[in-house]
Amino acid sequence: MLALLARLYYVETVVIDGPIRGDAAAYFSYASNLAEHGVFSSARPGSDEPLVPDSYRDPGYPLLVSTLMRLLGGEAWYPLLLQLQAVLGAATVGLALALGRRWMATRWLAAAGILMALWPHSIAITSYFLTETLAGFLSVLWLWLLVTFGRSWRGGLLAGLVAGTAGLVSAVLLPAATVVAVLLWITGKAGRGAAVALLLGSLLLPVAWAVRGMQIEQAGTVTSTSSGRASQNLIQGSWPEYHDSWRACIYGDPGACEVQKRINDEIALLHATPAAGLRGALSRMQADPLKYARWYATKPYLLWDWSIRIGQGDVFVSPATASAYRTNAFYRASSAIAYALNPWLFFLAAAFCFGVALRWRLVVPDAVALAAFLLYVTGVYWVFQSEPRYSIPFRSLELIAAVGALMAASSSLQARRRDETL
Repeated sequence: MLALLARLYYVETVVIDGPIRGDAAAYFSYASNLAEHGVFSSARPGSDEPLVPDSYRDPGYPLLVSTLMRLLGGEAWYPLLLQLQAVLGAATVGLALALGRRWMATRWLAAAGILMALWPHSIAITSYFLTETLAGFLSVLWLWLLVTFGRSWRGGLLAGLVAGTAGLVSAVLLPAATVVAVLLWITGKAGRGAAVALLLGSLLLPVAWAVRGMQIEQAGTVTSTSSGRASQNLIQGSWPEYHDSWRACIYGDPGACEVQKRINDEIALLHATPAAGLRGALSRMQADPLKYARWYATKPYLLWDWSIRIGQGDVFVSPATASAYRTNAFYRASSAIAYALNPWLFFLAAAFCFGVALRWRLVVPDAVALAAFLLYVTGVYWVFQSEPRYSIPFRSLELIAAVGALMAASSSLQARRRDETL
């Protein structure tokens, strides 16, 4: 209830300057074309661009938005979308609490719940026309379904279907269920039937979408496909200068714009001739290996850092001309506390994941699934583009893991003290 009230108040009072911009503009185009023409296309509505199907973006979020557009028409769909995202964000908190309920003590679970309910990124993102809230809800939902009903193949299949749906909202999540299923099977935390059902269920919808995507790729260009987007993110993520030069170029810095041009040229070469593009990127890294070693060593922390790079900064993707995080004392105080805690929570969550990896025989399947998922997400963004906005869907899971590490440390300390007094 706290999470729901915090999000509903925020979306009802925030004012976003130009909410349909950047990625949001692309999702709006897809949703409008779906609602009006039944075609999944990035062509700008009302323009002279040909209405050609493509697969550059993932279909899940535009499908949700187009459904609201068809049901309500006009502009009534937009405030309802924000309210729906507030509800989904609050439901994510509840599901994450349920995910930790079987292995966390009540007081520690309550502390994690308060953090999740009031975490600024998770609240602010509900006011944007972006996929993060839906992706986070579906991710936590399928993990909860897995640990609750996953002992049978039916439960594994259901969890897999939801995991596949999450993958259609964010392609980064497509292999997540496969990774979790394999690890649970190898560690003996799930039976073979449940693991196989999870794997197969997670592939049903994405495979159908991939078949459609292959047809699009044969008719279109690589830049309009999901594989083209993945290769673009691979190159962008290999440049330490990408985020700073992107922002500086917007404000007219010629040096930064030159860096952006070099990045885009490298992407274009990779799209035109993949082998030559990869050789170019590797040659750049080999020219200064220490620089890129440092860069890739910092990318996991960058993912879970505070300020959004490709956007306005702080917890804002697009500028907010009115926001509770600037005018409301409660929101400002909670944001200041979260900002101070953020680095510590990252290292605690990392300690939890590696602790589970080292002592997997002694921990419950729920904790193994949570650690596997967090390590998978961090690993994917370590390879591709890494920035704090991309971790927002998974902040609730990070907070559960961080508080879980604190609980384990507290229990260990108490046990040691008891041993010393005997």
